[in-house]
Amino acid sequence: MSGKDLYPNFIILGCPKCGTTSVADWLKTHPECAAPDRKELFYFMDERMPGRGAVFSEGGLEGYKKLLGFSSAKVRFEATTHYYYQKVASDQMANVDPDIKLLAMFRHPSDRLYSWFNFNLNHLGALRGGGVLEFVTAILDGDEKYIKKHTRNEEAFRFMMHGIKMGRYVDYLGRWDSYKENLKIIIMEDLTGNERRTMADLSRWLGIDPH
Repeated sequence: MSGKDLYPNFIILGCPKCGTTSVADWLKTHPECAAPDRKELFYFMDERMPGRGAVFSEGGLEGYKKLLGFSSAKVRFEATTHYYYQKVASDQMANVDPDIKLLAMFRHPSDRLYSWFNFNLNHLGALRGGGVLEFVTAILDGDEKYIKKHTRNEEAFRFMMHGIKMGRYVDYLGRWDSYKENLKIIIMEDLTGNERRTMADLSRWLGIDPH
């Protein structure tokens, strides 16, 4: 493989709880696609996240290559849902591949927030009781005391405080302006309404067989 073939030419960059796992899993089964075993590499983050490994500021592109382990494929991709919010990611994606294609997935903000809250509560164990309405009210009121009391640690606290901002997609869209010719947006409600049509359209955009 050439040096370029060791890097992605497609990245699913956001957003959390908007259907990215389903899309990534479907693409992994496509014979013209390749992806790392681990879905979220968290490499192009503005700062290191506890327990998530190295970041670009520490390892550069060479460090990224070590995480990928690609086989030769027409579409080589990774999916990290938090890249959409990261300045490092928007600054560096063109250095991964000048023609890189990017996918952002959005969802009705209140549905996304409810799903994200339940994921943190039931799957990650990041929360210590409290209901979604109480959390949202505390975040909007800036009640850090309530949030800290009901979160497991500092990382969980920061995530909960950032939760509502994650649904303000338009606040971050401008930082991706330079990629607009290669940036595709899928609305989760369109995906769930017609999975076959949405994935066929995505496949054609990526240049792979939609069948």
